[in-house]
Amino acid sequence: MEGRTTNGTEWLGRSVSQFGRLTYQYAGKYILRGVIRRDGSDKFGTNNRYGIFPSISAAWKMSEEDFIKNIEAISFLKIKGGYGVNGNDNIGQYLYTSNMVGSMPYPYGTYSTVKQNSGVRLSSNFSNPDIMWERSKLLEFGVELGMFKNALFVNSEVYKRSSDQMLFYQSLPLSSGLGGQYDDNPSQVINAGLISSKGLDFSVTYKGSFGDFKYSISGNVSTFRYRVEELTNNDALMTAAVLADRVEVSRTTVGDVGGYFYGYQSIGIFQTPEQVAEYNELARQRAKELNPGISESTLASTYYSRANTAPGDLIYKDLDNDGTITQADRAKIGNPWPKATYGLQIMANYKRFDLTIATTGIYKRDVFNASRASTYQFGSYDYSTTTQALTRWTEENHSTTNFRIYGDDPNKNLSNPSS
Repeated sequence: MEGRTTNGTEWLGRSVSQFGRLTYQYAGKYILRGVIRRDGSDKFGTNNRYGIFPSISAAWKMSEEDFIKNIEAISFLKIKGGYGVNGNDNIGQYLYTSNMVGSMPYPYGTYSTVKQNSGVRLSSNFSNPDIMWERSKLLEFGVELGMFKNALFVNSEVYKRSSDQMLFYQSLPLSSGLGGQYDDNPSQVINAGLISSKGLDFSVTYKGSFGDFKYSISGNVSTFRYRVEELTNNDALMTAAVLADRVEVSRTTVGDVGGYFYGYQSIGIFQTPEQVAEYNELARQRAKELNPGISESTLASTYYSRANTAPGDLIYKDLDNDGTITQADRAKIGNPWPKATYGLQIMANYKRFDLTIATTGIYKRDVFNASRASTYQFGSYDYSTTTQALTRWTEENHSTTNFRIYGDDPNKNLSNPSS
């Protein structure tokens, strides 16, 4: 339309793949297949641009054997297995080298002819010339079973997958010198460690008909177990910072799931000044036990949480039992990975009409409600305050579920990730 402009961003990327496949089949019931592929991606530097990924699989169609053909109910039966390696280059472009991005404009010229020119700065992504393909290895075994002329079909697979040289965006401190006025999350892509997962995929389908009416009912369930086996130097890996003050929300450590939610364990809300004073007094008693020579001035400035903590603020659990709340009291507070996923699909067809109903779900997964930091308070800038802000703790409403809203949030109720 006249008078309107549009803008956008264009990204150019190139990849190339070469592969070879060999299949051997004997008597229509024994199958062996091997594949080898070579992939290249311009997301990596010239030293690691290409990766080679082989795979092999085998299958036995048991329903072609005479001792199965004699079982009338079985229409199809196959057991199968395989092992393969895949590559992953799911990262941004040009992260192997330093690059410049647009920045705040700067003025130049005389007072009467002042103009603005766009500035440039280093990208917030710290370059890593040695990043390489992430490798995923999969070992699986399965059974396919069709019964009653394949009216009932069952597919079951067990698998074990491991990924090494994983591609992670690792957060960097602001002291790295990267980031801009509106982009303060510098990071670097690295290859780090080894993860493993194992599980079961199971699906069943039944098809039937009554004259012109045809239908099918399918259900599936998948289980999932995930574990981090190794990390570079076995150090914890920060993987997200979404709240104020660049607070760490999730982390990855050896022996646990990747990217679990990380923060303080909330055990309640302070209701009275006397309760706050009681916790502060216990903190000072504990400080004396741990450091008998502590000075009175240091003791006077010792608090359970913070100096300005007051009724309405969250109570965090002292995990290390030192009497005060510090970063050492943070721990795993949630798991973002579901224990299982499931689905159900119903399809029906009558002449020229058809109907499909599909549902999916997940079982046992935690969700971190980052929006609460904005929607449970007033003056939340570009977010919409919800009615939950009206249930906040006040002198008249001693809520046990919603903390107070006060000034610059002295107890960090909004910016501290907590359960």
